[in-house]
Amino acid sequence: MDESTNQALSNVTPGWYTNVDSGLQQYWDGAAWSQIPAPTHVDGQALVAQKSETSDVAVIAFVFSLLVPFVGWILGFKARKDIAESNGKKTGGPLATAAIWIGGIVTIGVATMIALCAITSIAFDHHFDDRWGGHGYRNYMLFQDGGPDFGGMMNPRNGDIPMMGSDQPGTDMVDPRGGMMFGDQSTN
Repeated sequence: MDESTNQALSNVTPGWYTNVDSGLQQYWDGAAWSQIPAPTHVDGQALVAQKSETSDVAVIAFVFSLLVPFVGWILGFKARKDIAESNGKKTGGPLATAAIWIGGIVTIGVATMIALCAITSIAFDHHFDDRWGGHGYRNYMLFQDGGPDFGGMMNPRNGDIPMMGSDQPGTDMVDPRGGMMFGDQSTN
């Protein structure tokens, strides 16, 4: 570079310019050209970062994993597959992964609760059917100790209407195992 070129550029603000001597883009610091040229690119194509967008399926999967976990779980797997096949054009991998985990955990939790409720219900029904001779009555109270604790309910011994709606005082209902349920207990 000659001195006349440097003197002519001394009034130019620092920045990237084409060096007239080399023809390359170089940084002018206000006094001299830098020794490192600007990176070059291919045949006039602009250097633009490839723009990627968040996968819509990943966002939908995440929202559904919170509202309808099973659907979110399935959509999370689909979103992850779509993101992998997009070659970097789509992002949202963390959303898809979160949808898979949240949807999976909540789905398994709900399925477990439903199974436990069903098992408990079946066992509870079976227990009462065995206890009451298969009649399915669940409102009887056992009086095996000779005196019921009605807890403020009607007391058939005082002439009140018996608990099961029978209006015939003196009628005894007996547990198959031998205890009085309600009615006249003087015979026991």
